[in-house]
Amino acid sequence: MKTSISFVTFISCAILLSVHFGVCIADETGTADQDEVEKTIEEVESNFKTFIDDLSKRLMPVAVGIGIRSEASLKCLFDLAKIFMSVKNLEAWAIRMMDATGKPSGGLMEGTSTALGDYDECLDTVSPSKYPIFGEYCLLEVKPPGSIVQAMKDYQVYKENTNHTIANTKSFLGFLQKVRSNPDHVIFRLGVCVPSSCSTKGIQSMMDRATEEIDISINVAHCDYKKDFHLDSHQTLVITFIVIFAIFVALGTVISIICNNKETSPVPSSPVLENSSKVLEANVANVTI
Repeated sequence: MKTSISFVTFISCAILLSVHFGVCIADETGTADQDEVEKTIEEVESNFKTFIDDLSKRLMPVAVGIGIRSEASLKCLFDLAKIFMSVKNLEAWAIRMMDATGKPSGGLMEGTSTALGDYDECLDTVSPSKYPIFGEYCLLEVKPPGSIVQAMKDYQVYKENTNHTIANTKSFLGFLQKVRSNPDHVIFRLGVCVPSSCSTKGIQSMMDRATEEIDISINVAHCDYKKDFHLDSHQTLVITFIVIFAIFVALGTVISIICNNKETSPVPSSPVLENSSKVLEANVANVTI
């Protein structure tokens, strides 16, 4: 949950600071002085860190409460907190984890409901520390509140004449009813990059705690991370048996081929036998005479 919050924060802040950056470095002729650019970048980084620090003070108590009430391991919670602090310090590996997390794409109002992120980038991310944090890719399936689903159904039937409460609101919710999708099958799929120390059950528990007071269902479809290849005792025993069996089969095949070749090859004639035959033939001839 903390990772998702920090990701949204990072993107929002990056957009605002990009505008500020462009305004500050451009002069009247449209060119930028190198020193001014470097100074502005330093200011942007400083403002970003200040913003994250202020945001962490506001959200940390809520995030800690969610983590404590969840079934996530202490290692998982510690790694999530470390990611948040590393993003604040603009550490590359933490920014990569945020970058690998899915971002809402264009076409939401036309039914686009996936923000998968970058699977490979997430799994390839490792923190450079004595106890490294490895990236784990989790796919979340988010179902909208029942009120929005009902508003979508009403809009598809009554169009602009719908009297649903959401249809009359001036907020962004009023646009959600116009999404061109089957209301009963609207699921937003979001890929998030979290530490590999967080199990699927732990992530699911945090999602449940975070949404227990709102009408939103978040299901963790699956989580993947790079695993070290190793064999347990049972796998080793089975592989050993298969190898021994294969060796015996190979030896039996070779022996069978050799024996068959000996049986089919012609027996070479012996000079002794040939001479004996000639002597016998000569004796028979003498007796006949």
